[in-house]
Amino acid sequence: MNEVGHLPAADRVLERQVNTPTELRNLYQDVRGFLSDIVDHTVADAGLVVVMLVGDAHRRGTGPVTLRLLRSVDGTTLRVEVDDHHPLAAGPTVEDYRIGLLDRMTRVRGVERVANTTTTWAELGLTLKTG
Repeated sequence: MNEVGHLPAADRVLERQVNTPTELRNLYQDVRGFLSDIVDHTVADAGLVVVMLVGDAHRRGTGPVTLRLLRSVDGTTLRVEVDDHHPLAAGPTVEDYRIGLLDRMTRVRGVERVANTTTTWAELGLTLKTG
């Protein structure tokens, strides 16, 4: 897992509390709205990363779980951050096939721990719709 990422200044931010795993189905609509000017296949990748990280935070961590989507000023990078209150990262284990999916869909990803909060994050490249 890469531990280095540096999102340029973000000018668009979406933040949601996700109290139960059943709320995951609503998150995809939030992602689609937040990325309405991005090509569909990239939005699908972003939605899948969000669902994987938030779902794993609910499976391994304790609430509340917070999702943040941060979009770079130039619109080319999305950072997905998921906070939970468990010492382990919210994400698939090394043995899990989803690690390969995350590696293919993201530019860089990592984990930060501060006090009782673990933030698992991933950055994706974005492609703007044309014409």
